[in-house]
Amino acid sequence: MAITNITTANQTTDETDPIDCSIVVTDGAGNNRKVIVFITEERVPTQTVVPTLNGVSGVLVRTESSSALRVSLFEWNDTNLPATSGTYTVSWAVNGSNAALSVLSCSGAKQISCACPSAQSGFPGVNPPAFNLVADANSVAIIGFVDQSSTAVLTPGANQVDILATTDTGSAAHAASYNVTNLTLRYTRLVNNAMASVAAAIEPYYEVPVGWTGV
Repeated sequence: MAITNITTANQTTDETDPIDCSIVVTDGAGNNRKVIVFITEERVPTQTVVPTLNGVSGVLVRTESSSALRVSLFEWNDTNLPATSGTYTVSWAVNGSNAALSVLSCSGAKQISCACPSAQSGFPGVNPPAFNLVADANSVAIIGFVDQSSTAVLTPGANQVDILATTDTGSAAHAASYNVTNLTLRYTRLVNNAMASVAAAIEPYYEVPVGWTGV
């Protein structure tokens, strides 16, 4: 099976509290839905505040920090999403952060945590090493990235589709994207600033045929 009905949304803030982002969930319950959100932020001290979707808390998959920068990946699987299709709100208490929410909704996803969550941080150069994720065929690769410079230009790698194109929140630059073509993800920059980044894969759901023994 392939992952279907991908929708995306984003919202940024320069320390307004809280921050809300509306996302379209295309299908109703029983379609192996998944919603993920990257929270990219610049704040001292960094924090991990749990976002909610329609009042339900997300599950933390991976977080990565570098100085005042932090990227956190949260998810909701089918049973934790509203039963019907519609437009729903992801909310997050900013608590003084320059921050961005980058949200992706899809159907046909494996109902376990996102695969091979990986992270980078620090000063890895203008061309940080690519994430080369290992996951099932037809997976969707996802990445969130924050740079300490508000003037940074973050250029996504080949085949990456923006969830959030480079956005300045006053003291940092944020970006997020996904890739349905392959499992390689990266951002390049013009200056080797401090950065933090998290990547993972949303694997497709495969139904095991009745009577299959695995042989």
